[in-house]
Amino acid sequence: RYAGGLRFEKDMRDDAFRFDVCAVGHVTRDVLRGEAGATVARPGGGAYYAAAACRALGLATCVVTRMAAEDAALLEGLTAAGIVVRQEKSRATTTFVTRLGGKETAGLMPTAVADPFVTADLAGIRTRAFVLDPLVDEDLGAFLTAAAAASSLVALDVQGLVRKLAHAAAAEPARRAALGALGAVDVLKAGEAEALALTGERDPAAAAAALARLGPREVIVTLGEAGAAGRADGRAAAIPAFAPSAVVDATGCGDSFLAAYVARRLEGAGPVESARFAAALASLKIERRGPFTGSREEVERRLKEGRTVTAPPARKRRS
Repeated sequence: RYAGGLRFEKDMRDDAFRFDVCAVGHVTRDVLRGEAGATVARPGGGAYYAAAACRALGLATCVVTRMAAEDAALLEGLTAAGIVVRQEKSRATTTFVTRLGGKETAGLMPTAVADPFVTADLAGIRTRAFVLDPLVDEDLGAFLTAAAAASSLVALDVQGLVRKLAHAAAAEPARRAALGALGAVDVLKAGEAEALALTGERDPAAAAAALARLGPREVIVTLGEAGAAGRADGRAAAIPAFAPSAVVDATGCGDSFLAAYVARRLEGAGPVESARFAAALASLKIERRGPFTGSREEVERRLKEGRTVTAPPARKRRS
């Protein structure tokens, strides 16, 4: 088992794994509508952005997803980058529809949802880490069951726990069951709104502490240009954001952050160093449309420049 976020047990050799990271989640069809009514579809979803970032950092990466066969072209960018994709069958592809410049998919409801994952979808995957990106509640159980049984780091983005499906009457019981299973998670990442929804805590550090009490050893609450609140082994840390040269496309920044964090933890870096690396990569990703396709050298240069956001916007406490 991944021990303390630091190393594998002695009998777990790196050469026993085919992949460094396996990103699991629905690769989505994101439909963007322009002002004149024209539409463009592009791939999205947490697993898509996470896998792209890991591969750009040089990690052996795979993706497990479920989508309709006719949408397989959405995976071409991943395979072209050298990412191994396991595409399981589905009657539909998870789809989000938004207007250019409108609300990001993280806050949207899907207009179509792919079939749920099952435990067998992860059978035979040998990886040093799983990055789990459920988009809806019903996916999480199979993820945790399979990933917890593996001798791997398990990292989870909780966005799927706070997105209620209009047609899913059982969403709240599923959410409560999922929260009770978070002891299987080594690294948990939540956005600020997600952390509030799950814990009721408006202070990010308090929310991170509350999430840690559910079982994860390491918790990160991302705060956009205000950085991130981290907690690892009972210790809190404030992580500054790095200033991008331009804000072009924020979609997938949180997913890229989690992927970069996991990548550095696998390399032996500590939680704070890993979070700073992840923040630097996220600031580069936001400068370009689509997933992070830069290099480790770019991230290291941004870290060395040290140009952090020094005056984050004030956060008002509401009763």
